[in-house]
Amino acid sequence: MKKVIALMAVFAMLCALFAGCGTQETPADGSEAAQQSENGSAEETLTVWCWDEAFNLPAMATAEKYYKEAGHDNFKLNIVNVIEEDIQTRLSTAFSAGVTDELPDIVLMGDSWANMYLTNFPGCYVDLTDEIDFSEFAPYKVSCFTVDGRVYGVPFDSGSAGLFYRTDILEEAGFQPSDLEDITLWDLLEIAKVIREKTGKYGFTFDPSNGAAFTWMDSYMQASGEWFYDSDDPEENADFANNKVMREVAEFLKEAWNNDLVYRTDTRDSSGIGAIQAGDVAFVLNAIWYAPSLMAAEDASGLWSYTNIPSLTTVETSKYTNIGGSSWVILDACKNKELAVDFMKTIWAGNTEFYDEILLGQSAVATWLPATTSDVYQTPVEFFGGKTMYSDFASWGEFIPSVDYGTNTWTVNNAVGACLMDYFDDVVDLDGLMENIQSVYDTMK
Repeated sequence: MKKVIALMAVFAMLCALFAGCGTQETPADGSEAAQQSENGSAEETLTVWCWDEAFNLPAMATAEKYYKEAGHDNFKLNIVNVIEEDIQTRLSTAFSAGVTDELPDIVLMGDSWANMYLTNFPGCYVDLTDEIDFSEFAPYKVSCFTVDGRVYGVPFDSGSAGLFYRTDILEEAGFQPSDLEDITLWDLLEIAKVIREKTGKYGFTFDPSNGAAFTWMDSYMQASGEWFYDSDDPEENADFANNKVMREVAEFLKEAWNNDLVYRTDTRDSSGIGAIQAGDVAFVLNAIWYAPSLMAAEDASGLWSYTNIPSLTTVETSKYTNIGGSSWVILDACKNKELAVDFMKTIWAGNTEFYDEILLGQSAVATWLPATTSDVYQTPVEFFGGKTMYSDFASWGEFIPSVDYGTNTWTVNNAVGACLMDYFDDVVDLDGLMENIQSVYDTMK
């Protein structure tokens, strides 16, 4: 782990020279005025870094509105759009160098990589254990931000996941929604082949070097109830050669890729989102937080539905899983910690109306348990054929197998991304792929 942090830091130092250009970050309201409160006082202003303009940014903007209504008229959030990978790089750079003046007050952290940063950079985050009642949050979310019994993050969205699909494409190829119930990945592959032949549409979208591991490998490992390594092992040693989940998922991805069933870009990339919204892709394996990207194409309303994920054949897996999910941390460099803590406590750990609004606006299924009892969860979503999507995904979350992500999940994903294409191109066979992943992982961790 120390090796990868050091490498990241060196690379990040170079990138930091160009950080002033701001090509990846823009205030949510598009103006410099976002940096000041209404009375010009910086004391009522907090800066937030997060990603996803269809989900996290508008959710935080809604939180700002509710905090103002709670009696903080001069409160202002400077919400900055920074892609997830850049947040990791910039935090590593600043913490390693001990230069934190340019960091925000609040930052969004992915659940799967949070422990890596909390463990490797102690003292850089505000301890919230005694400030917030974490018994009111989903335990699996709290555990992602707990180190030595202390909690450093405020849980946000659920990563409860399923298989989204286009009903019109399915029907055109001669299938019904019932054909997607209780199937295997290989059944899904055969359906995708027919769809490609009869409609010209792609079955999936992914990039083997960027995002495939995060979406496919991580989700099926979670569904198996096991992780890439034993988190109780201080070295987090992995045995990829005998990892049946990774082997089967890799085989599936290769078959999909080499049978021209894949729109070749990451599902989260703008081109991937564009292809999905245009109706060029039949299936999207993803979490509830991806729904706003689908719903942004209003002309596709009523053409999307969802079901549970397909199972594997070599390993018993649950049909419930998690993809992504994130939480908020307050950095120790925050210039007004009292304000930041009160903001998070008042809204993110105390306002059900706020959670109702971001549920309907961003499909943000809460992990703050009092919010999940709201009648709003029973609201039919016309975009998905009138199904009660929020209630469905929230209820699925109760059955997601719990795993400990440890500190090297991102390292595994990077190793897979570095090696997968050679397997697709037949440079190596499946055993060779696992050997290569093992080598890269052991070098990086």
